[in-house]
Amino acid sequence: MKFDSLKNRIAALENRIIEALPPWPPTEGSFSYCLWQKLGKPGERHGFMEMYKQRAADFWRDQNGK
Repeated sequence: MKFDSLKNRIAALENRIIEALPPWPPTEGSFSYCLWQKLGKPGERHGFMEMYKQRAADFWRDQNGK
């Protein structure tokens, strides 16, 4: 089939993406680990910036709510 090479290329790229992702949960002692803990140790993988923004929003809410 003429799409076999494309299918194989997509599979190879997907494997590279998975290998390039940082470990989950984050490595203990890292800043990502601190964010992960403060967010309640979510089981679903989150990117660094997503966790950072969520923590910043939580901090802002907590500071203005008191």
